[in-house]
Amino acid sequence: MGTLVSRHKYLKISGPLSDQSFGTFPSITFQKHTFASAPIYLFYGEHKGMHRGFGLFHIWQQRLISRGNTLEQAEALLYAELQSVFKKADIHCLFEDIRGNHRPLIVACRSKNTVILQFLVPQQAYSVVTWYDNTSSWGINKKQEKGPRVGSLQISY
Repeated sequence: MGTLVSRHKYLKISGPLSDQSFGTFPSITFQKHTFASAPIYLFYGEHKGMHRGFGLFHIWQQRLISRGNTLEQAEALLYAELQSVFKKADIHCLFEDIRGNHRPLIVACRSKNTVILQFLVPQQAYSVVTWYDNTSSWGINKKQEKGPRVGSLQISY
């Protein structure tokens, strides 16, 4: 885990792999939509308001600061939680964007934690938009709300 000196929104928060990623999202084609294979990164991100933002800073502001976590504690927590989720998870998609920029939902099989990813064209990578733990009231773990299963993810660390 790196120290948070720079606050540029596309600063990569060091993941467990040599390229600073948390693994590679697999190439998936489902109902004429293709999700590209690309590395998954947790960026420093930005928080613009409720449900508006991405990355470590957004998740900290939206979900973890109210629990008393410092930003450094949030980084350590997410480092461990993302690895736990990505070890073995189902991939779902809500197919909610009319322009086709669909965001895959990564739903962990064991912990029921959820990570929302978005493909960033300039970075050619998936960014962690947000993370929900199993105590979240958002309801993403309800089968009807997470969309169809489009694939699976299994990353060895």
